[in-house]
Amino acid sequence: MAFDLLGPEGVVASVGLMSDHVGIAQFPFVGTERTYLGSFWGNHANLVEVLSLAEKGLVEHHVTKVKLEDVNENLEALGRGDVVGRLVIVFDD
Repeated sequence: MAFDLLGPEGVVASVGLMSDHVGIAQFPFVGTERTYLGSFWGNHANLVEVLSLAEKGLVEHHVTKVKLEDVNENLEALGRGDVVGRLVIVFDD
């Protein structure tokens, strides 16, 4: 769905593993200068360690919910580096 919604010069950033295969039609993708980025780090031992720290309350996280109609201003704030943690788009109140 992300690729279907992506406009020219847009970017899809996949964090973690979504599948062992990603099918993308080549010409529409490269013809409109779209970008696909992936991010995956660590191994199973790292995951176990992080989950153990989180269980002990030693992992601090910040999640800010934003409404879809406010997404542009929040993306600008993200681009400026004004966001601490993660922004999550909520579609319903």
